[in-house]
Amino acid sequence: MIEEKYVTEDMVKYLVNVAPDEKETTINIFNPNDLNVYLFTRDNKMITKMKRLMRANPDQYKCKQTSDSTGNVISYEFTFPKKLLRFGSKTRTRQMTEEQKKAVGERFKKAREDKK
Repeated sequence: MIEEKYVTEDMVKYLVNVAPDEKETTINIFNPNDLNVYLFTRDNKMITKMKRLMRANPDQYKCKQTSDSTGNVISYEFTFPKKLLRFGSKTRTRQMTEEQKKAVGERFKKAREDKK
């Protein structure tokens, strides 16, 4: 038997033992008049992003967890206003001067040495 219940941000936990080909995220907009988006996920990276949004905007982001018959959480469905859904149009490229490149290189070198 599958059980669904709404949970708060602090109750959202990471999923374990999810096969790589089962780490999926689906965005549903059921009809044009619906004001909400339904995001189903089994991917911990997306769960982290959605938890961050829930923490920052608890009134707008809701979460429903789905558990199997043994009580293990198998997925999450997040609901939020359609107006908050965004898609990027291009990737960013950073233009750095030679001095900035040298400073970054020195920071990485120092970090590698500190690790040893």
